[in-house]
Amino acid sequence: MISLPSDVPTTLRPLAWIIGSWQGFGTRTRPIFNHTTGQLHAETTIEHLVGNIAFSISQTPNELVQHTQIFHAAPQDNKVVPMTLSADTALNCLDAAKLWWEEKTVWSVTHSRVATKNTPASARAECVSHGIVTFAEDAHPLVNTQWSATVTGPRIMMATHQGSAKPLSSVTRSFGLVGGELMIVQDLATATQELSEWCVRMEKISVDNVF
Repeated sequence: MISLPSDVPTTLRPLAWIIGSWQGFGTRTRPIFNHTTGQLHAETTIEHLVGNIAFSISQTPNELVQHTQIFHAAPQDNKVVPMTLSADTALNCLDAAKLWWEEKTVWSVTHSRVATKNTPASARAECVSHGIVTFAEDAHPLVNTQWSATVTGPRIMMATHQGSAKPLSSVTRSFGLVGGELMIVQDLATATQELSEWCVRMEKISVDNVF
């Protein structure tokens, strides 16, 4: 069961379930984009990742600040660490290595409709966010990106604004609570191809700031 913070401003209540500090693991497929042919390829190697994701409320009452770090990780004793493991179990099997990705994103809720006792499914919010990648080990189109998002209950669907992820046609992220864990998936797309770049599962940790 996820406990919700009690001091969340009304404008941010649709996002209350994701506020806090999260830690977990996942897999990454390394994308390779050929600028000459416009083709998107993927290396067959799947890398283990360990990540820290922290969300904190900024000083303005209608924004959240998301700080994300993702590190390469190596399985201990060459163990197999499948995505079916819980985040807590998997983290005990991994040794974190060098930083792969760091990002800061500011979220703003532009419209929300609060659920009621009679219509609980009506809880919905529209968000916009601006993300800046402050470190990436290899070249990636998500350097300075505008996002739009729809929040429905404990699920968020994000997509880049048109033209903000060139040379890709779009990048999408999905967030969702599954069994008390936070699942995040990022997909890349060109005009003719799609690739699931990374997938992580995270547990909520009782730390104010993990960075």
